[in-house]
Amino acid sequence: MNPLESNRLLVVYVWGVPLAFPFLSGLIAGRASNIDLDTWIEAAVLTIFAVWLWDRYGESLVRQMGWVGTSLGDVVRLGAPTIAAILALDIAAGALLPAQLRTPYVPLFEGCGPTATVAVIADVVALAPIIEEWLFRGFLLHSFDRARGGAFALWATSVVFALLHSGIQPLMGALLMGWMLGRWVLAGGSLKAAFWVHLANNALAVLTAPDLSFSGAAQGRTSPAAALALLAVALAIVVLFNRRHPLPAERPGRPAPVFSLSLGFVIFTGVFAQWAALHVR
Repeated sequence: MNPLESNRLLVVYVWGVPLAFPFLSGLIAGRASNIDLDTWIEAAVLTIFAVWLWDRYGESLVRQMGWVGTSLGDVVRLGAPTIAAILALDIAAGALLPAQLRTPYVPLFEGCGPTATVAVIADVVALAPIIEEWLFRGFLLHSFDRARGGAFALWATSVVFALLHSGIQPLMGALLMGWMLGRWVLAGGSLKAAFWVHLANNALAVLTAPDLSFSGAAQGRTSPAAALALLAVALAIVVLFNRRHPLPAERPGRPAPVFSLSLGFVIFTGVFAQWAALHVR
């Protein structure tokens, strides 16, 4: 798969989320908003997309992109530093950022009935992690690695992944997670382990949502000195993680024209995703 093809899949995912669901919901339910119906339509469309991705590209995911069996030890070795660093960064950012830049808490299940709650959990905990790992740490990361090298592939995929998340704190956390999961995969780690860590991170967010999130509660009790200490902890975790998981040697070569076109798609898609997250979804 070349970078342009992988970006077509990314565009389908990013543009389909804010545009397809309201359209389908309007066709089925008319103008009246129905949260239960909307969330189940979203879950159904994401499920169909995931099934199609696996049917079309499953063999490539297994043979070329590391979607192979993984051990609990791998998940822990990747997940413990990743989630710890994200949590430390989120608490520190919430304490240090000016009030106007902090991400306000939005109740995850506000207005949801029991069935809609199940659909939201399915979307956030299962469907989003598997699709996003296949797209970002699978197709996009490997195609960019072949076209431009691991360092650029890691930065590009991490930044675009972060742009899918609205708000300063979610964006920072997503950038950090994208960096650590991407580095793990480029260093030869299992893509399936990255999926389980992504799932665990999202599950933690869901489990703490009714309590205004663990990190949100901690932010109000964190002094600036403690926040700076947490930033230092997050930085130390990332430095140690990078040393344990070095990137492969870069391959010299000039980017192909298809890569340059794909890079334009990446930038445009990331900006569109950020706009959609803020204004449409």
